Amino acid sequence: MNFVGRVFNSMSDLYKDMNPTHISGANDVVVVQTPKGMHSTGFHARFGNVHSFKTSREVIFTVNDRIVNVDTRLDKEGNIFFSLHTGSKSEAEEVEHAIPAEFKTIKMLVESSANYSYLLSNYEKVYEAISARRYAFSESLHRPVKTENIASIFNAHRTKNFLGSDTAVVGLFYEENAQEPAFYLPFGLFSELYFCSEEVQPEDLEEKTKRNHATGKYLIKQLLRKRVQPKQMHVEERHVFLPDHHLKEMSLSPGPNKAVYRLSGTPIILTCTIYLWKDTDKVVISDIDGTITKSDVMGYIYGAIGRDWTHDGIAELYSKLEENGYKIAYLSSRPVGHTGVTRAYLERVLQEKYKLPQGPVILFPGRVLSAIYSEVILGPEEYKIAVISEIKQLLGRGDVFSGFGNKESDRISYEMCEIDPGRIFIVNPLGEITTGKNGLVKLSHRRLCEIAEGVFPPVRHAVTEVSQKYIGSSWWKTDAEDS
Repeated sequence: MNFVGRVFNSMSDLYKDMNPTHISGANDVVVVQTPKGMHSTGFHARFGNVHSFKTSREVIFTVNDRIVNVDTRLDKEGNIFFSLHTGSKSEAEEVEHAIPAEFKTIKMLVESSANYSYLLSNYEKVYEAISARRYAFSESLHRPVKTENIASIFNAHRTKNFLGSDTAVVGLFYEENAQEPAFYLPFGLFSELYFCSEEVQPEDLEEKTKRNHATGKYLIKQLLRKRVQPKQMHVEERHVFLPDHHLKEMSLSPGPNKAVYRLSGTPIILTCTIYLWKDTDKVVISDIDGTITKSDVMGYIYGAIGRDWTHDGIAELYSKLEENGYKIAYLSSRPVGHTGVTRAYLERVLQEKYKLPQGPVILFPGRVLSAIYSEVILGPEEYKIAVISEIKQLLGRGDVFSGFGNKESDRISYEMCEIDPGRIFIVNPLGEITTGKNGLVKLSHRRLCEIAEGVFPPVRHAVTEVSQKYIGSSWWKTDAEDS
């Protein structure tokens, strides 16, 4: 009965957490000292109880018990932001430089509000390209791109035998013989736009033709308009990144530093940790649910009630990686309001004499419903790719070296961030780890720990001193692959 009662109480607490008015939490932050100054991942925190900030939206931000002199506020949903409105051009430029160059997939580009705004402003040309059948298909949805090379990535994966897959990107051309598309659409949107134009195809009478064209363009315009999010007022003054001089003002010590957001005039606080790393560090990314825990849902519930549901041997393995000089970052699609219970679970794990290494805990910076939308509709890989890439951009001379996950979306995330397939580890509920390009190699956590010196060579030694047979996918090459 005691166990049942604890489950009931924990589920009640979980229900409260899922109430948007109770979602409160703050992500940890990584700061890296680079030759060009100090840069960081985003400062994401959310005060979820709306009643607590009706009288005040000012936040006092302290690091290591010292106030950081930056205007910190809340938006209408309780998210913190920094209002950097000094009017100084140099500070504005510094903030832009502090934001890591964003790593994108084509999916991020074609499904962004900015792209929909661009399509809307050119809706007549979109209609003309579709109605004239000037389009091509490419299986490139999850491919990494920068804005300037999207055409080459699109063309490299063009397909003539298109079977209607939702993983396709559709390119529209101004002219029939154009080499590069002028517009890019996700296949789902293309389908809707196609039927808008198909319903009003030209007929014999000239007047009817003109009327049909006008109707088709109108329908496409209205459809695109629904995709465009209205711009928030004064959005240019709201930042989740801080410029170099504010980061230096924190006087951070190497490793963890305590940070507190306190709602002005109230005792309400959110806490997180700011980690100061070197730009030469090597980082291992670990998912939490189903990766550290034995399963997604039960791992969360058991963790909430204080029971262990952790894969055997994982604490020793991660401790070995830390001993070899690697930083561990914990990444999850849980909403940011669950940072408290998530950190408590990670700190509580104790297997024999081993605990999980301390490291930044970074969750989805939104509410529960937003996290569900990101996980189910957009796919968890989009958020994880963005976070991993943010960290990767900070580590100029270091690297995101390896990734642990439990789903295909985790594998996609790591591959899109250019982690060697031989250092991507996917664990199933039985604790079996697969790796290698084809996922053929099976290991246990304890076996991986035994060979960690080869797979995760100590950072203090130059990689070139380690035999190449221990590095990357070549370490996992099977006899079948050699033949």
